[in-house]
Amino acid sequence: MANAFSNSKPLQINQFKDSTAAAPSQSRSQQDPSSVSDLCSRGQQEQQQQQQPQQQDRSPEDEGAIKTIQGDCVRLTIVKPPSQQQHPARPPCLLKIRKTQKFKQQAAATAASQGGGFAGGSKDRDAQTRDTQCTVHTGLASKLERIMENQLVKYPYPLANKCHIFLDTYPTLLGTYSLESTLGAEMIEELMSHLRWQDRTKVNQVAITKRSHHLVWRYGYSGLSANASAAAYPEDSILSRINCRIRMSSKCGLYKLLWMNRSPHAPDELQMNALLPKSYLLHPMSDEFRREIQRPGTTWILKPSNSSQGSELKLYRSSGDLKEFATLVQEQFKNFNAGDILVQKYIDDPLLVDKRKFDLRVFLLVVPHQEKNTLFAFYHPGYVRLTCRRYEKDSTTLTVHLTNQALQKRDPRYQRVKEATTWSPGELNCYFNKRHRELDIGLDWVHNRLHPRIKAILGYIVSLMNGMEIRGRRCFEIFGCDFLIDSRMQVWLIDINSSPSLSTHTEVLKRLMPGVIQEAVGLALEVVYKSRKFKFIYPLVFQNNYSLIFDGQTSTSLY
Repeated sequence: MANAFSNSKPLQINQFKDSTAAAPSQSRSQQDPSSVSDLCSRGQQEQQQQQQPQQQDRSPEDEGAIKTIQGDCVRLTIVKPPSQQQHPARPPCLLKIRKTQKFKQQAAATAASQGGGFAGGSKDRDAQTRDTQCTVHTGLASKLERIMENQLVKYPYPLANKCHIFLDTYPTLLGTYSLESTLGAEMIEELMSHLRWQDRTKVNQVAITKRSHHLVWRYGYSGLSANASAAAYPEDSILSRINCRIRMSSKCGLYKLLWMNRSPHAPDELQMNALLPKSYLLHPMSDEFRREIQRPGTTWILKPSNSSQGSELKLYRSSGDLKEFATLVQEQFKNFNAGDILVQKYIDDPLLVDKRKFDLRVFLLVVPHQEKNTLFAFYHPGYVRLTCRRYEKDSTTLTVHLTNQALQKRDPRYQRVKEATTWSPGELNCYFNKRHRELDIGLDWVHNRLHPRIKAILGYIVSLMNGMEIRGRRCFEIFGCDFLIDSRMQVWLIDINSSPSLSTHTEVLKRLMPGVIQEAVGLALEVVYKSRKFKFIYPLVFQNNYSLIFDGQTSTSLY
């Protein structure tokens, strides 16, 4: 990965402005009039101005038109004709819009230089202002098409259409469900109603025996014990918990998993020191750890193994006194075992967006093979999390250093800027595209380099768990994985979390989270069914934004 900077100072790209929810996208568009966002908004304004004349001569084929093009370049809405809604297809073109005044002037100048046309006088001069339609300008069309093709997340998730196809494909795959958690319950109920699965508490025993599967939804703090397995449930149960998840979803467990499987034969990009920031277990304290912790000026973050939502995390800036560090541990972590605390070097030169720190929350779906002791893993690009305040290396405020939404909500200014604390992957890609020269990266870096790198890391970690004993193999789990980028464009794995937040308090999350959960559960049902029948898992009806990164049937990482 190319180095973008030679110094270790945080990269400050753009000034963060204290604004309302719509302000970030507006300011980005205004600062760069040649940006794709500006082109999209310009097309929307011109289309709205001429909407009434177009209504009179519109043909049925034109019902596939782009009804709205928002100012944000990644929020394109395409409405299909009614005849195509059951079987969606990519529109053949980006439709027609009216010529802009600038385009008309260019056409007139061209005609004049050739001795004819609008300026030649041989044709009616009123043709210069005549209402004509043409295809989108080539430059604008290519940019819009690239945005559509490079979208990492396509939403809203077409749940009704997917379930309709699923019922046609698997007419006998019916079942019941039970909810043991209120988190995500509405999303699961919506999915189950479309699949015609019934609530087990509302179905009599005779009806239950006619159904072949039973989904048990356990999420949040329910059933966090590592001993929880499908053994406590009926044999037809599909449990949303994997008993061996603690191996990678706890801070210390992930460190141990990578440490025990380190190998000199692994590629350099998959070595432990290239995946995780420098980390140590508090106990036992190695000689190397003692030397590192006593280096003045270094910053460390102390993480209890099972902490969540940024709780109980502590920042420590070394003064070179080991006794001072020991005193901090005794005071702040007196209720923890020393072996359950991970000490990790804090990345104090993060890549910044609008002078704010950010990281990526992506989703990992793990589904064990029904009959073999292997795993399948799917990847979702997730979203981007940003802090409310500008990054200051020496600040003692956790909300400046940690992007967790649970922590950001405690900030007094959060309600005014909350929409600016979550971005879609496409927004981040557009942001970097406008600054790719100053960053010394290519176009679509987020799409072409960042997410493939994250997929390779997660596929490698799942491969280390492949073959571990899984009790009750009819199960699955959704993990939230956090990645940070430093000023040298190096990608670091920070955490893998069991039961990631399902909050929908911003517009990006409202559109994203239902699809994340419903698509994951639908994929899990398909994989469990096909692996039980010893079938290849592809094609998958429910697949939309998740991509396969590890194949348990061949034990191969796909990235």
